[in-house]
Amino acid sequence: MRTSIVDVRGKPAAQPAKLLRRRVLLKAAARHGGRKSCLRPVRSKAVINHWQGLSSVWNSVSEQASTLSAGEIPLLSGMLDKGDQHALLLSTLAGLSTSIGGGIAIVKKPGNDLLSFLLGIAIGVMATLSVLEMWLHNAVEHGPVAITAATAAGVALYYSAQPYFPDFETHQVSSHTDDKGQPDGNKGGISKHRQSSAATAALADVKTGTSTGENNSRAVQARSAELLRLGLLMALTMTLHNFPEGFAVAFSSFTSIGPIMAIAIAVHNIPEGVIVAAPVYAATGSRWKAMGIATASGLSEPLGALMALLSIRPFLTPMRLQYMLAFVGGVMMAVCALELLPEARKCKEDLRLIQGVGFGSVIMLATLWAGV
Repeated sequence: MRTSIVDVRGKPAAQPAKLLRRRVLLKAAARHGGRKSCLRPVRSKAVINHWQGLSSVWNSVSEQASTLSAGEIPLLSGMLDKGDQHALLLSTLAGLSTSIGGGIAIVKKPGNDLLSFLLGIAIGVMATLSVLEMWLHNAVEHGPVAITAATAAGVALYYSAQPYFPDFETHQVSSHTDDKGQPDGNKGGISKHRQSSAATAALADVKTGTSTGENNSRAVQARSAELLRLGLLMALTMTLHNFPEGFAVAFSSFTSIGPIMAIAIAVHNIPEGVIVAAPVYAATGSRWKAMGIATASGLSEPLGALMALLSIRPFLTPMRLQYMLAFVGGVMMAVCALELLPEARKCKEDLRLIQGVGFGSVIMLATLWAGV
């Protein structure tokens, strides 16, 4: 026969385990002011599963970040070794700096003084690195005759290839007139200049808004079409110019000056992004199109680096690498003398140009002296 505990009111008493649980819950409710939420069971299993999922995602992201920081690109692990992937990563980062210039063009709308200063920094950094490290220091270490010949070959090759780069007259797209119908000297209008003078005029259009919607006349539409054509031609020109720079970053990445070369090229690419994005933004009024075209013009650098790594890299020896670096130094000298300096002089801000060259040279000298 089954018996049960009966309390003083004649009702069956609760079992000891249930009674203990009830007392614990009642005490907890009393401590929390009688709130019922404290009596609800905690879904600890779901919370634990949630945090475990977040932890696994974080671990995966951390592994990918450490892989990229070590210079390993998973998609190219079968084609390139770790050193080659590091070279490709540096060239990609240097090429993407054109997007910084594109962002400056559509946000800050820089004037000639800023363009001249940025170009001056690029000249100071690249010229100092090319002359002191890639030519003179290399000549002392590995023989002056062969290294100087390789440097001269780089200068000669770029000089001979320069006429084949896209070139065009800009008197149609850079002409401005005042109220009397005469050319306005403050806005450009000099014919047969290369793309930098046209970019200066395009920057003026971005600032004044003459190409993006004051009216819908045929003249404005024709002006927009000309500016768009100008932007695309400049993007093509910069794409071809950036291609050999990918070679430079790729080969220098196998030495201690690899990161320095990548930074120098990146600084040099910022003004290029500006002069590519400015006319596109002036013609279309679209920030996304201007940024996209400016960014795409810099992607030829990793493409050039990849082609160099796949075609020339297998034949390189330590000594041949030094000759290749001297050759690249000659190319960089030619870029400074034949491209960057004339473009900076067209901005007609010589003081800012001198300041930029001095600043870039001092930074580069300090970096080389510190042995970075």
